[in-house]
Order: sequence, then structure tokens, then C-alpha cells
Amino acid sequence: DLRKTSKQLHPLHILHAGIDNGDRNLLERAAIQNLPPPTWTVPKNAKIGDEVILDVATIGFFATAEVASQPKPRPDRKNRYGSEIKDVRLIEPVISLDEIRKTLPELSWVKYARSHTTPPG
Repeated sequence: DLRKTSKQLHPLHILHAGIDNGDRNLLERAAIQNLPPPTWTVPKNAKIGDEVILDVATIGFFATAEVASQPKPRPDRKNRYGSEIKDVRLIEPVISLDEIRKTLPELSWVKYARSHTTPPG
């Protein structure tokens, strides 16, 4: 039943990561070694089971994962929420932001990439 399937879909969040802070290396290790869930900055309204795409700065869409815990205020970043992510899977080959801009020009997030966004369905 198509209605049942559509109700089971979770929102997709695009989360931004950095290189110099070790995010790329952490994602690679998490995917390859199936490490315990790392904590990531997520939208306040993220729910357990939501899918995420992780964008590594200057590289592009680098990995996918799943929200593993309810978002909580981050003590190290004002007005930001953190959640554990699990099931990190590397995207190979990486999808560049230039390619995303060409393919999805209506996705304004790629013009001014920031910490996170939840695109409309």
C-alpha cells in the first residue's frame, strides 16, 4: 500500500562538516570500522531514524547516516543541537557541490552551505 510506505519515510537533513577539524577522517573511520555513533550538529526538529547526508567542506556530499538520538542543546555551541548518528556509509564517488548546484538549482543551501538544512519533500 503506497500510503503506508509514504508514512514510513523520514525527513532528509543535509549536515555540514569540516576538514581541518577531522570530520572527514571521523566519517571514514566510522564507516569502515563501524564505530560507535559520533555526535553531530543537527536541526532541533530531527528525529531518531531521520536520514542525513553529510557534506564535507570543499569536497561535497561525502556520506549518509541516520539520526540515532534525540537532539539536545550542545554545551559547546550556542543555539545548536547535537545528536548521535549511526550507520555511516561513504558516498563513492563523492558528489561535488558544483554537481548538486547544476542538478538541483532550487536547493538554495548549496549556494551558501551552512551547518544544516532540511530540504522540502
